[in-house]
Amino acid sequence: MGPSVQIPQDVLECIIDELHSDIDTLKTCAVISHSFLAPTRRHLFHSIRLDTPLLSHRLCNLFTTRPEIALYVRKLFLLTGDSLHRQSWLASDKSLPTILRMVDHLQMFTMSQLTQLIYWDKFSTEVASALADRFRSPMLTVVKIWQCRRLPVSLINNFLYVKELSLILTSFYDDSEGTPVSVLRLPRLHSLEILPAARNDQPVAIFPQMENLQLLFIRACDWYTLSVTQEVIRSCATSIRSVMWCYMWMKEESTFKKWFGHSVLKP
Repeated sequence: MGPSVQIPQDVLECIIDELHSDIDTLKTCAVISHSFLAPTRRHLFHSIRLDTPLLSHRLCNLFTTRPEIALYVRKLFLLTGDSLHRQSWLASDKSLPTILRMVDHLQMFTMSQLTQLIYWDKFSTEVASALADRFRSPMLTVVKIWQCRRLPVSLINNFLYVKELSLILTSFYDDSEGTPVSVLRLPRLHSLEILPAARNDQPVAIFPQMENLQLLFIRACDWYTLSVTQEVIRSCATSIRSVMWCYMWMKEESTFKKWFGHSVLKP
């Protein structure tokens, strides 16, 4: 047998990159060669989806045993399912705070519930504190929150480094104790997607300073959403470049034209 040839590490990484969507092959590569371990982990743990407390517990155990793996996570999705035992697992999960503290290179965070509401004020102190701390990370640039009620106003100031923010059917409550809303700032925000909660679920209207906002995406065209949109546009009038909307019913098209006029482009 002839002498073995050492393949440069950058070539090995290019090979692994080509297999990024083949999870089974990546898992095999991770155990057959130490040279494959780091590049395969980069793909295997790039995006993490947690939708049950069991998965959260297992991931926490893995990170505790191998803390270097947590540094590969770039996207984290926290989801709650349809069944009764999943509806509130986020609120009091014991493993989630540890996970959030360890994913220091996280770039995108999503928290979503499509069938039931998530109430921030029902979160345990540990979960709420861990989420707030993670939102302050300079690495985190994309945040998407769906169906969450009663977020504290002060949480907005934790999004200092966020560039893309999505707030769908989300409401806030005023915990500022007299602090003027004008001190709230999103200085690096470039893109904002909104669908406000119903008026009776929106105890306070939040319009922070967004001096660099360029893209505003509106998910509905009812009268209340359009009134909120108008205030958002006023808060970033010098930077806004594009306003996009998506309406679901013909009556919303009529409402939009009454508000903005008839010379509009359909999405």
